Amino acid sequence: MPGFEGAPKLGPALIKEKKKEYPEFRVGQKVIVERSDGRIEKGWEVEEIGERIRVINKAQRKGKLVSPEDLQKWTEIGFATDEPVMVKRSNGKIESGWHVLDFGQGIIEVIKWDVPEGKKAGEKINSKGYRKFVTPEELKEWNKK
Repeated sequence: MPGFEGAPKLGPALIKEKKKEYPEFRVGQKVIVERSDGRIEKGWEVEEIGERIRVINKAQRKGKLVSPEDLQKWTEIGFATDEPVMVKRSNGKIESGWHVLDFGQGIIEVIKWDVPEGKKAGEKINSKGYRKFVTPEELKEWNKK
């Protein structure tokens, strides 16, 4: 059967799709997942691997399908939203009482709220507090991850 007139022949030389390399995920592996509201959350694990990866959170009885690219990105961050962390202050001291607030492209926003007497640390009492933007690598170094 003749080909279409004027149509180029497609062969391996013309089809050069560069595939990204991703780490191998395995069933049962603990991973970090972004929720639909944007929070990054620990407590998930790989349940099934295909073109997309099915992850589950057994405690919450939730599951979702995610791309390997997204799963790698979230898991490499290593921290979850609201997770307590240690942060290096501008004076060089490593200080506790900070929490992860948000994530951006290669940046993690951390906060420390002033806590009045009688209140628990981590509660968002008022707008008085400290905010800092750090890299995942810095946060891992300060928290020995």
